[in-house]
Parts: sequence; C-alpha cells; structure tokens
Amino acid sequence: MQTRGEPMSNPRGATLRPGLWQSNVLPPVGGAPFNRGPRGGPPLGNALLAKGGEEEEVPPSQNLWVGNVTSEITEPMLMEKFVKFGDINNISLYTERNYAFVYFKNIEQAKAAKEGLQGAAMGGSSLKIEFARAIGLCAFLPRFI
Repeated sequence: MQTRGEPMSNPRGATLRPGLWQSNVLPPVGGAPFNRGPRGGPPLGNALLAKGGEEEEVPPSQNLWVGNVTSEITEPMLMEKFVKFGDINNISLYTERNYAFVYFKNIEQAKAAKEGLQGAAMGGSSLKIEFARAIGLCAFLPRFI
C-alpha cells in the first residue's frame, strides 16, 4: 500500500502524484497513437504506428479513403470517376476535411479503383487513395439486423 505523499504507479507505467491525478509520463493509449495523415487524414485510418514506430498497412478492403479532395469536388463527380471500376454502395464526402470514402460492393473492384485512380487529377489536385478499415456495427444496434 502507498503512503501519503508517495508517488503512485499504475499498470501502464505512468507515475501519479496523489491529489493531482496527472501523470508525469504519457504512455500511448491502446498501444499506439493514430496516424492522422495530411490535413486530418481518415477518421477510420489507413495506418497505425506500430510500437516500433513503423507503419502498419491496412489490408485490402472494399472501402477506400480518398484524400486531397478539394471543395469543388462533388459526390456525383466522384461517382463518375469511380463507377468505371465497379458497383458502388455509397460515397461519403467530407470536403471540409478534404477527403471522402468510397464503398465498393467487393474488394476486387476497390483494388482496381485504387490502382487505376491513384494520383489522378481531380479538382486541381492529385487524388491519394488508400484502403480504409472495414466498418463494424455499432454496439447499440440490435443483434438481429
């Protein structure tokens, strides 16, 4: 048991001072910090920094993150570019953050779109395309859906 005025330790290795409840060391939460990428990057992420400081690639998925999306680009413009590679379930555009998500029906179509449109000019900038993490169901949704 700790005595009064003595620093306390927690399992994550941070030292806590009694009464302050602030650590003098800030260990990473969940193992590794999130790499947001340029201009905020994708919220679902395309890479996490591994404990050794190396980037871990996201495996191919049917979801693509599209970066360098300018404010002039619209959802129909993205649809026109990406539909050439296959059937699209949905497009989510976040122009205020300069990115979009394109959700294909299958992985092969998403791979083809990533290879075919990587660096393509659109709206005055070249697109940067990465695989996005698969979207999981929210915990509050009923299990039978």
